[in-house]
Order: sequence, then C-alpha cells, then structure tokens
Amino acid sequence: MEVRKNVSLKEYNTFAIEARADFLIEISEEQQLDEFFASEYKDGKYMFIGDGSNLLFVQDYKGCLVKMQTKGITSQKIADNKILVKAKAGENWDDFVRYCIEKGWNGLENLALIPGKVGSTPVQNIGAYGREVKDFITKVFAYEIATGQRVVFSNEQCKFGYRDSTFKNEKKGRYVITEVEYCLSLNNEVNVQYEDIQKCLQATQQTASPKLVYEIVAQIRRQKLPDVKILGNAGSFFKNPIIPRQQYEELLRQYPLKCYPISDTLCKVPAAQLITLAGWKGYREGSVGVHTNQALVLVNYGGATGQEIKNLAEKIQKDVKKRYHVNIEMEVNLI
Repeated sequence: MEVRKNVSLKEYNTFAIEARADFLIEISEEQQLDEFFASEYKDGKYMFIGDGSNLLFVQDYKGCLVKMQTKGITSQKIADNKILVKAKAGENWDDFVRYCIEKGWNGLENLALIPGKVGSTPVQNIGAYGREVKDFITKVFAYEIATGQRVVFSNEQCKFGYRDSTFKNEKKGRYVITEVEYCLSLNNEVNVQYEDIQKCLQATQQTASPKLVYEIVAQIRRQKLPDVKILGNAGSFFKNPIIPRQQYEELLRQYPLKCYPISDTLCKVPAAQLITLAGWKGYREGSVGVHTNQALVLVNYGGATGQEIKNLAEKIQKDVKKRYHVNIEMEVNLI
C-alpha cells in the first residue's frame, strides 16, 4: 500500500479543481483494505473515491483519500437468456459497459459514457435515457469497516431510489463497496422508449440493437455534455425534482414544462427546463458557468475554485425556488 503526501487533486476530480489532500492511497487489491484499516491513516479523516466524477472540492481535504483501483470481471450463465456478471469496484464504468456489449451481455447500453467507477454505480443508482442501474443489480459486495467482515447486500437491501440508495443514507461511511453483480440479458432486446433515442432511430431507419443504442446514447451525450478532459464538469449537477402533480399542472398553465409521471400524485420535472426558463443556460461568471448546451451542467472554464462553483449553484437554486417554488437538489457531493 503506497501512501502519497500533500497530493494535488486536480487529476482526481472531473471538475479539475486545484485542491490538495494530506494523503492519498490507491487500493489495487482487496486485501489492502485490511492493511489500510490496520494503519494509522484510518484514525484520522478519510474518504473513499472513484474517479471523482461526482465530487466538488470546495476546500483542501485535511485527511486521507483512498482511491479504489481493483480490477476484474467474471460471469456465470444462469439461464438460456440471462447471465450474472460481477465487476470489481475499480473497473471504469464505461469500459465495463462496452465490454459487456462486446460479449453479447445486454441491458446497460443506455448507461453509456457515464463517468465513474463500477463501485459508485449502486451508491448513486446511476441512470440515463430510460434506464437505472438498480434494474440490473442483483448483489452489492462490501467491506464492513467496523468489523473487517465481507458483507453481501441484495437489490432490495440496497433501498434504491431516484439517484439514491442505502449507501447514501443509513449505511453511509459504514461500508466500502468492493464488487457489484449485475443480471444481464443474452438476447438483443433493448429499451428505446426515450424520445431522443427514438428520433435517432427514425432518422437513420436502422434496426435497434444494444451496440446501436450504445452508440446513439454516446452521440447524444457528446452533443449535450462537455468532455471532462476539455472542460471541467461533473455531468448533471442537479437532480430532477419530484413534485406533486397538482403543482406541475399549475406550472404548466404558465410554462411549457415536460413531466415524467412517478405515481398518480407525483411527477418528475426536468431541472434543466426550469434552469433554462430562469435564464441561466449559457450564463458565465468569471471562470465558472452553466454549459451552453445543457443547463444541468456547471463548468470550470479554467482556474475556478470549488467555492465559486458552489456559489453559482446556490444562486441558481435560490432563483428557481423564487420563480417556480421548486427545490432543485445538488446531485454532486460537496467536499
């Protein structure tokens, strides 16, 4: 287990914020978790990270960051058309999705190009273009910090919600996710219900396949979202708010808002539409701003501090609340 001191975090967060951590440790083998929790570094402040794609450092990190770099993918066919696939927490998510498609293991193609590691997917219950990862997760394997025991959580025990799970709530800070198991399909059935996917299929008149859906989603994301290697960002900064249907209908009388039904009484409204209607899309303030193509994305044009991005996010939240009486929550974690 190698320990680095006084480390720049610019390459460890997709916002490219120049902050520093007292210590940084990379875990490449699962048994190194035992080594870390037997060391002096676990006695101070510490945090496990993946690719830093959902983090905003608003200050230096006075403690030890631990980066999961474990690798490995295994599979077990369980039926003529189903296969269980296990991936280590340190596997890059998009590399894993493409690997599955190449193997003919289908289902994850709508989640193309989402930044981050496999280990973070159940925490956030990542989702996009008509799919959520909870629809495929069967088990989450974890290391219990208090005891050093290996624990397995079923899908139900993960308590998945919209961009939410037990690992963000009552079990936060108690476990380190080491591996995730997914149940994938061996047929070519795909989910093409999302409007933008349908438009692309209609325009090209191609027959939908997992590989084609992946390529379409990847193309859409590249058009809408800035490349983190060019422009610092963390993808969607805000969650789409879930509001009472009655409140949505009242807003609809004044604004052309879309609605995605959640239940008979609740619906999800695109936060991007609210932010755009409020005039924030394309807004820039010094080194920070709202992306010109996607209002959910806050960007670092170069040299911005995490505090500057946080300040802009709070201004947007306050304005949306004032105009539409809707709270939009930050999806990104402030550190």
